[in-house]
Amino acid sequence: MVESREAIFEAFSEREALKALYAQAIAKADSLYFSQDRAAYEAAQRVQEDACYRLCDYERGLLAVRPQTVAGALALLRFAATFADDGAAAEWNIGDAVRACVELIERKVAL
Repeated sequence: MVESREAIFEAFSEREALKALYAQAIAKADSLYFSQDRAAYEAAQRVQEDACYRLCDYERGLLAVRPQTVAGALALLRFAATFADDGAAAEWNIGDAVRACVELIERKVAL
């Protein structure tokens, strides 16, 4: 299917990989919480924090990816709506992503 090669879908795949790394970092830090090795716990906490920042920065960047298909536009709209529900709309410029999707859909379906 051609639409699966669209940049937004590739970006969502990368996001899933970053989410998995973040989950692993959380699990590692959690496993060391009661450890006697404070240095190991603190190092794991730093890795967890870095993974969190990388994921958040990447997610914010997803809103700049412009879809090429209606399916891509709908996927980006779903993603944007999730973050709008979480109160991130103003900070993350979600409106720009939504408008880009609407414009693409309007062109594709010739409204």
